Amino acid sequence: MSVVGIAAGIARTVEEDTGFDPAAVTPGVVGFLVTAVFALAVIFLGWDLGRRLRRNRYREEIRQSLEAELAERGAVSGAANADAADPEASGDASSAAAPDRAPGGDEPRNRD
Repeated sequence: MSVVGIAAGIARTVEEDTGFDPAAVTPGVVGFLVTAVFALAVIFLGWDLGRRLRRNRYREEIRQSLEAELAERGAVSGAANADAADPEASGDASSAAAPDRAPGGDEPRNRD
């Protein structure tokens, strides 16, 4: 005799003994609430993921535009200073450290 046959026999015996109606079994209010909580959690997590991805995309776009602006400033100032002496040769270390500085400030750039 197979396992399926044994399980079917036990199910018939239990059904006959208890008057069990399989159509009357429902998850009820508790099942609905648990399902609703899971659905809301999935919706919230999806919304939060979209917000975080959008924020990271904006940060990357800003970083790229700042790098492009610094490169453009470096190209313009490099062309203007082409006739000037080499900063290392003249001992001027402040202009050599300029790419590591934030534009218009004395604080180092944040290198994420």
